[in-house]
Amino acid sequence: MKRFSVLSYVIITAWIFLISSASFFLPYVIDSISFFKIKRLKVEGLEIVPAFVISTAVSESVKNNVVFLYTHRRNLIERINYLSGDAIQDIQMSPVFSSDGVTIKIVAKERKVFITVVVEDKVLFFDESGYKFSSKYYDISNPIVYTGDLTLVEDHFDTIRKLIKIMRSSGYELLNMYLTDTNTVIHTEKLRVTMPPIFVINDSMINKIGKLNRLDMQGVKSVDFISEGLVIVK
Repeated sequence: MKRFSVLSYVIITAWIFLISSASFFLPYVIDSISFFKIKRLKVEGLEIVPAFVISTAVSESVKNNVVFLYTHRRNLIERINYLSGDAIQDIQMSPVFSSDGVTIKIVAKERKVFITVVVEDKVLFFDESGYKFSSKYYDISNPIVYTGDLTLVEDHFDTIRKLIKIMRSSGYELLNMYLTDTNTVIHTEKLRVTMPPIFVINDSMINKIGKLNRLDMQGVKSVDFISEGLVIVK
């Protein structure tokens, strides 16, 4: 029994050593096989972010090896987010194997800017879901929201989205919006709309904007929502 215990101990120790060695050397072995090497990248879906952002991320994160492309997927996405400024919403990857290496097709989905937010000298972008990002590859575009307090945008993004959509459905395209603790001011090409602070605006007040297109707005330059029940048209 004693001899059997010693033999079992030796076998188990040897097995652990072999598994550890294989785990340690396996990445180097895989990396040296040309069959797994990424030779070509085909990037699709990009309109704003340059393709070299994806290729650089692949090169730095997965060492141009198709196996690491999947085992290191999280690192790859983190690197893409870092290089693009969180501008890539999603990526889909599909490999095509050949004797001289692998061709990887990557379809990237960029984030679409819903509003541009200017806070003092800092420019941020929000997509329609309310996701905040900052990318050097994007230009400032309308509608532009100016505010001194970013939480007014973050905490009340749903209200901002409703305001923008109701204005557009009424035939007005927003140029900019000013958010302060005292009021909310919306500018279009022909009309200025002044409302209470964003945290006071409710659905009833927003729905009243939708009724503007039913009025004779010829010559009207401003609409002031003094309260939920009082609107001044000038």
